[in-house]
Amino acid sequence: MFYYDFQIVLQEVPGEISLCFSICGCKLKCNGCHSGHLWTEKNGKILLEQFFTETIDKYLDYATCVLFM
Repeated sequence: MFYYDFQIVLQEVPGEISLCFSICGCKLKCNGCHSGHLWTEKNGKILLEQFFTETIDKYLDYATCVLFM
C-alpha cells in the first residue's frame, strides 16, 4: 500500500481524533476529485509496517481512530 502523507485530523470522523493516511492508487478517478494526486501509486511512499506501528504507538494516548483516505 502506498501513502502520500500522514496527518492528525479532527473533522473527518466526528468526535474522533484521527490518524489519517492518504492512500495512493485510487482506481475510481472521480470527476471533480480534489485529490487527483492520489490516483497514482508512484506519487506516494510504501506504507511500511514499521512506520505504521511507530506512528500508532507515538499517538496511542491521544488518537481514537485510524483513517485511510
